[in-house]
Amino acid sequence: MSGNSENIPNFCSDCGKSLHPLNTVHLKIDCKDCGKTTYVLPPPSDEGQGIKVPIGASLTIPPGFLEMSLSPSSRGQFTRIGLAYFIQALIFAGQPQTPEDIEKLLELYENQSQNVLKNSSLLEGLDIANDNDAEEILKRISSSKSSSEWWASLMSVCAGEVQKAILQNNTRGAAWAMYQAVNAHAMLIFQEEFEDTLWCGYVNNKLIYDVASAASQTPAEVEALKKLEPLFSKLDEGTLYTWIESGLPISSRIGIKELPEETILALAKWHLSSFERRREEEKRILENKRDIRDTWIKGIATGAGVVGAIGTLLKAFGYL
Repeated sequence: MSGNSENIPNFCSDCGKSLHPLNTVHLKIDCKDCGKTTYVLPPPSDEGQGIKVPIGASLTIPPGFLEMSLSPSSRGQFTRIGLAYFIQALIFAGQPQTPEDIEKLLELYENQSQNVLKNSSLLEGLDIANDNDAEEILKRISSSKSSSEWWASLMSVCAGEVQKAILQNNTRGAAWAMYQAVNAHAMLIFQEEFEDTLWCGYVNNKLIYDVASAASQTPAEVEALKKLEPLFSKLDEGTLYTWIESGLPISSRIGIKELPEETILALAKWHLSSFERRREEEKRILENKRDIRDTWIKGIATGAGVVGAIGTLLKAFGYL
């Protein structure tokens, strides 16, 4: 069949229409001029919206042409209602119709997890089925507890815990592990499908807000704020604290008259709080590194292998 197709010319010599299926949405129709089966682009509807399929023609959408994605490069575009249905379809994929079907959902979670880990660029060069790679796999996954790999691992381990609890007739344990597995599944969907779009929307919304806010200020206020930002950034914590706690006007200390004292004080307090935020962040990073190091050493030392080591890690972080 393929050999015959290769011998057919691309276009009809009589009418000039394609004699082969197109790689876009097209119509298959018998040409009135030459009588051959041809493939043409569909005409627009009379209203200018959508396409029109003439009588006797069949509409073809090539496999993979329409992709359900929030990527800006996607060929399709969602309506607001369509977006809600798309999210619902992702979250409820594999929904069990009866309690007896719960194992099918757990199997789906396991397959999704394996697919994410096998195709992960983070784990490139490693074999998730090889216990010799367990230490490095665990180390990489543990480096980011908000990555797709982390949530996929959590989903897989928790799905296994659900199965164990069911076999042990542990109702509370099964319910709790299922709660963790379902939430991990939701976070995996967020990471894979929505995080970039949500972040872009947040940034754009913030930009619009900032522009509107700036538009409501006088030019003098805008220039004054521009001067204040680098000035406060250079001040040390002790100086900022003294200025704020003294109760004396800060404006007279820095020579800014275009802004109300309340605005200057608020900006000074924000910069002062940044010192504490940095300390808390540094402390959190240090504690996480210590916990991760101790946990994966413990998991590997027990000889539990890749899955067991990940399970030990998740228990340490309160998921199991």
